[in-house]
Amino acid sequence: MACFKWVIENYPDTQDALFALDNLVETYWRAKRGKEAFDYLQLVVKAHPNSELGALAQEFTIRNYVTDGDYEGAIRVARDLLEKFPGRERNKWVEYQIGLIYELADDPTQARAAFQAFADKYPVNFQNDPGDILPSLARIKLGRSPFGEGEAPAGKAANITEVTLDNHPNPFNAQTVVSFALPKTSFVKLEVYNTLGQRVRTLVDAPMKAGKHSAIWDGRDEEGNDVASGIYLYRLEVGGDFARIRKILLLR
Repeated sequence: MACFKWVIENYPDTQDALFALDNLVETYWRAKRGKEAFDYLQLVVKAHPNSELGALAQEFTIRNYVTDGDYEGAIRVARDLLEKFPGRERNKWVEYQIGLIYELADDPTQARAAFQAFADKYPVNFQNDPGDILPSLARIKLGRSPFGEGEAPAGKAANITEVTLDNHPNPFNAQTVVSFALPKTSFVKLEVYNTLGQRVRTLVDAPMKAGKHSAIWDGRDEEGNDVASGIYLYRLEVGGDFARIRKILLLR
């Protein structure tokens, strides 16, 4: 921890400081020292009120408010962050979190309003941002299709409409087989995400030949831990272009 703090305090305006803060906070939380993390984050916010380092520190405090059950405080911090740092790259994730916090606060009306506002502001756009899964997740929260206006980016990735993706069984308990077919040899990435927008598991990350392929997901994360029952998304990227996304239900 001392090493991370040294980087933060000596190089606050660098990407290294952001990386160090991220790792420091995660280390605190894994050690179940969330209060110490919060106290340190408050110091960073005070010392760097108008920088990305301070903004990131403020963002990380949201977790403390949620853990303490202070959902109003979490919403207040999130909205203050959005107001103070308009146009910030990570603001999209903060906006999505607002809907999640209202869900935790058992306020479905406000949660739906937040996810609706998010979906209206950020339409699914696979062409401009093929790696962004949050717009699809917001639509699932609203009970809508995660595909938006279309699954494939117009004018990109020749033969992308020939890519197929499916899984069986769905819902599943112990494991499910994800099957896909490629029209040509391509670099493939197949990943599983939860509704928080967090990557749970990478099933495939390698070049593959044309033809039919399959991968098994056993309901575990990268560290081998069983994940909770619920809705997940699996996403197939082909040649760096977003190709397909599907919803899957895990029932324990």
